Amino acid sequence: MVFNTSLTGYQEIATDPSYRFQIVTMTYPHIGNYGVEAVVDQSAAPQVAGFIVRDVIDEPSSAHSQMSLSDYFSRHRISAIQGIDTRALTRKIRTEGAMRGMITSQGERPVDDVVAEVRRAPSMSGLDLVHRVTTEKAYPFGEHPNEAQRRVAVYDFGVKRDILRQLTQVGCEVTVYPAKASAEEILGGGYDGVVLSNGPGDPEPVTYAQENIRRLIGKIPIF
Repeated sequence: MVFNTSLTGYQEIATDPSYRFQIVTMTYPHIGNYGVEAVVDQSAAPQVAGFIVRDVIDEPSSAHSQMSLSDYFSRHRISAIQGIDTRALTRKIRTEGAMRGMITSQGERPVDDVVAEVRRAPSMSGLDLVHRVTTEKAYPFGEHPNEAQRRVAVYDFGVKRDILRQLTQVGCEVTVYPAKASAEEILGGGYDGVVLSNGPGDPEPVTYAQENIRRLIGKIPIF
């Protein structure tokens, strides 16, 4: 479990690959005010393992809303819970650090069984989640105008769509590469620069990326 203090952007948070396999606690008390709009998604589907809020708004107030947050999570089979003192929970997480957790229905299983399963859950420390969210093959993102000022390669360690959109908006021709793409493949593409995206999990076990980045240093601008 982790927490996020944003007042808005709950859909972006839920679909951010950086939150893969994590239960996110939102500290702001009212979540879902403006509903859900597909164009806002940061990936193809929600990435969170669960969502914890104080109060969810099931009648959103926005002309652009396509569905409520509750309906969105139900459609994608994401467990969520409301009625929680999220600020007290946030203080606990802030003190203890990210912790294992589970959202489950009361009375369906003995508490001891639930606690035992939670304790068996893998720790985020040493966990490589990048291979679960990265693209399988390279692809161009968006339209590539003839007047593109720069050609940029993006390593996908769990990239958000907004990062790719912003690159294209400033005149970049963008190609997204898998996390294991070799340095030689990137250098052979004749790019003006390389962007290293954000991503989930512990970066320490992602040794394949570390080795490729070392071979790129000094040969191409890296951001």
